[in-house]
Amino acid sequence: MRRSSQRGFSLMEVTVVLAIVSGLMIIVYSLIEETMQMSMFTESHNDLAIMSQSAVNTMQTGILQTKVAFEENTVGRAYRSALVMPTGITVWTNSLLPIFDATGEIEPDPTTQRYTGNSMLLARQLAPLAITYDHDNNSGTPEIEFLADRYRFDYFYLARGSTVSFSGSGMTLDLMTCTSGEYVDYFQISSMGSFATRRIVLKLIAAGLTHAWNPGQPVDNSFYTLAGATDGTFDPSLRNPTIPTVSNQTLLRGLMGGRISGRMNYSIAFGTHPIPTPVRVFAQPIPASPGFPSGFEVKVAGPTRNRKVMTRVVLMSHYGVSRYESQQAFVVTAARF
Repeated sequence: MRRSSQRGFSLMEVTVVLAIVSGLMIIVYSLIEETMQMSMFTESHNDLAIMSQSAVNTMQTGILQTKVAFEENTVGRAYRSALVMPTGITVWTNSLLPIFDATGEIEPDPTTQRYTGNSMLLARQLAPLAITYDHDNNSGTPEIEFLADRYRFDYFYLARGSTVSFSGSGMTLDLMTCTSGEYVDYFQISSMGSFATRRIVLKLIAAGLTHAWNPGQPVDNSFYTLAGATDGTFDPSLRNPTIPTVSNQTLLRGLMGGRISGRMNYSIAFGTHPIPTPVRVFAQPIPASPGFPSGFEVKVAGPTRNRKVMTRVVLMSHYGVSRYESQQAFVVTAARF
């Protein structure tokens, strides 16, 4: 009986096959890695542009409806201090309101004067509230309509978060908006006469409003309670008033604390990371305020009632080992304050 001979692979043949397979795997892995990197770049490029533009568009709407804007002076600091911020919010260090440049244009600050800010506080005029009231104390005649002017305060600011760490920094920056409750116009109502004021105030209280605000006055001379005017005459203005806030939310819906996907971090730009677009464009560096301005800049230029307001947002992303991407949105808005 003849035995069939069986011959296995030699060591050389196995080595050659393994070398070929390893080479193919390396090529395939490189192609996959390049595709993933390109996909993440495209994703971050698009997301950064969409989120930053959405943020400046939201602020632009508020600017167009602004009755009074505040700058970094005694009045502006007092109004900002009166805001009751939500607990757990860490406002970015060295947050400053802009300083209005009444004679200048939207251009980088000179080295001798700071105009650019990295926060913005607005008194926004809302749609009037329509009420009807008995103007002649005669039940036989119809009530007349009164349009009550209303305002609310909007504060745009940078907030530091520590839940997600951007590129090992231990933090991310988010752009937030904090809004107050509604206030009616003190001057409009108090000038109606005591009889009409009493009737109007009672209707406003029934509609859920509690306070009146006198636009353009210092904080200690501008807030009044509606309950103090039910007799037709307002009580004296409140001393050391507070401005309670009713909502606080991010302007960057997709940011979600700094992480969109499992392999990519997002943040408002801050100056300790090598992003392609420099953070400081309008603001000059302030040695005593190393965190200023970061990736949010506000500048107000032009005379009263003919302002131009620049808002600029810079977002950055980090993926891979040392890959960074940044995008900015920039809007100049005409304002009537």
